[in-house]
Amino acid sequence: MKRVVILLAHGSRDPQWRLPIERLCRALRARLYGVRVAPAYLENMRPDLESQVGMLAERGYRDQTIVPVFVGSGRHLKRDLARKVKTLGRRHRDVRLKVQRAIGERREVIAAIAAAIATGVK
Repeated sequence: MKRVVILLAHGSRDPQWRLPIERLCRALRARLYGVRVAPAYLENMRPDLESQVGMLAERGYRDQTIVPVFVGSGRHLKRDLARKVKTLGRRHRDVRLKVQRAIGERREVIAAIAAAIATGVK
């Protein structure tokens, strides 16, 4: 089964905002052989989540994992993303959509951020 990881970020009107997300996609592609990695955005940028999931479904990606690249789970993830995933699930019944928790809630991510901040403060 063709698999994809969708890195879901907030989005911005500033086109430069997407650069770290694109770097993250490239870094993840180097680690996940045989798994496609693609960005999607909730607001102000393309591709939005609905377009990305639909395009990937058309190309045969039936196993789609959405990873919110957010520090924590606020309204956007608890309400907006949940609603979007429910709608996408009805629209693409042959696609298995999985949503991970916000990446910033993972212990190892918090440790990495703390280490990076501490290095800059020393």
